[in-house]
Amino acid sequence: MVGLCLYYRVKGRSFDYLPSKCSRQFCWICAKQEAYRTREREEKEWIGRYVDICRVADSEHEETECRFPDMVMPLCYGMYCRPGGEAWLQRHFQRSFQGELEYMLWLGETASLGGNECIQATCVAALALAGFGSCGSGYDGPRSHVAALPASYTSSVFFAEAELEVCAGTSLYTTTKQLDRQIEDDHRGLVVRLFGRHQELFPRDKFTIEDYKWALCTVWSRAMDFKLPDGDSIRLLAPFADMLNHSPEVKQCHVYDSLSRNLSLFINYGPIPNNRLLHLYGFVVLGNRNESYDLVLMTNPMAPFFEQKHKLWVSAGLDSTSTISLTLTDPLPRSVLRYLRIQRLHESELAILAPHQSDAVVEKISDSNEVEVLRFLVESISDLLDSVGTQLEKLEEQLAEGFYSPGGNAWSAAHVSLGEQRVLRLTRKITEDLLATVESGSGNERGLLSAPLQCAKCEKVSVQLMRCGRCNKVMYCGRACQVAHYKEHKAMCRATASGIGSDRN
Repeated sequence: MVGLCLYYRVKGRSFDYLPSKCSRQFCWICAKQEAYRTREREEKEWIGRYVDICRVADSEHEETECRFPDMVMPLCYGMYCRPGGEAWLQRHFQRSFQGELEYMLWLGETASLGGNECIQATCVAALALAGFGSCGSGYDGPRSHVAALPASYTSSVFFAEAELEVCAGTSLYTTTKQLDRQIEDDHRGLVVRLFGRHQELFPRDKFTIEDYKWALCTVWSRAMDFKLPDGDSIRLLAPFADMLNHSPEVKQCHVYDSLSRNLSLFINYGPIPNNRLLHLYGFVVLGNRNESYDLVLMTNPMAPFFEQKHKLWVSAGLDSTSTISLTLTDPLPRSVLRYLRIQRLHESELAILAPHQSDAVVEKISDSNEVEVLRFLVESISDLLDSVGTQLEKLEEQLAEGFYSPGGNAWSAAHVSLGEQRVLRLTRKITEDLLATVESGSGNERGLLSAPLQCAKCEKVSVQLMRCGRCNKVMYCGRACQVAHYKEHKAMCRATASGIGSDRN
């Protein structure tokens, strides 16, 4: 560490130059001088004589100056100024400070380290250096951490064209195509503005578009958002934490056991669908209960009565372009119907609703409007399903037969397509049921939207569910769940069935 800028070492930036060359050296120099002057006005010493190395610990030693100046104070100053620095000091020293001067004065107070008298600055520096892992931890800074990162990623932006075609027609396919174009444009701009002008710093063979994709995927898959004391957040790569893998089964816990080398550790990234997992992290979860399809609803600003409709969308918590997630647990969100009801309004209906826009279009406007909306939705979802490269049944057959190499890119793309098709089919089924109800005039639309269809035993939402043959009320994903649920269900089933018999009589 001798001869290096420890201020920027703390900041995680390049630090292999003399402290005297640091652009921020005057900040800590001024902070030191202010601390000296403050104690002088109080007729005290900022640092007790012979207490710290900068005052020469041995009074009889022939040297009168420290041989390693500008190490401890820049390091301590950097620890205070860096994001999260005050929280770090509170955690390790149980101290908080009103400002920079109070902190600098505290650094000069007498303390003890390893049984030897020193100042607080020595303790802060020792703890900070230990945190760098420079002694025996195997981690010596950002460079070695970057070297430990994966050399390649399996995010969808790295897929070959044939691999991506497996999920053609899905939101992942569309997102990946858009990202590819955006990445190419961004990299081209970087070459013009930066790489091409400073080739001595950015060699062309080291800053290719593939290298740029690698850097993006590193941030997408490994960076975390950390909340700062002032309420802001910062996205960083956190060594060790960025190596944790995902498991939807993991619960929150604290582990105090020692960890062995090469052991895989897991956390739960949250309820993320496979299309997003593959795009950001490069993997999928089999049987993912969080599958979704992002339905994009938009209206041309040149469409008739756009301004009036836009006000209604805003009052309903929407916008003229709205992206709404369809999920297995909520395959037809009410916001989808609200958006389309407004979009399909005619002039006469707008005249009635406009004065009451604060509570308008929350529920059905009219039978004619509802039929138009539901028919459009059924047709649109059918078009989406028809555009899929490989249909659901064929994909299931291919995966069962091992057509795709397990764990490969095409295999992952197939699972994404599988999940999105299941969501879309479920949405279409519910929409068709709603349409039939409206057209029949039974008025049971609210009940159809109140809860998604799911297995009464395992609560799994499935495209194909079978009803109990006796009561015709509860549904199961298969025979096994129906048998397992029999004891719990039989009393209600008999009562319901007898009631149905009475009604029929």
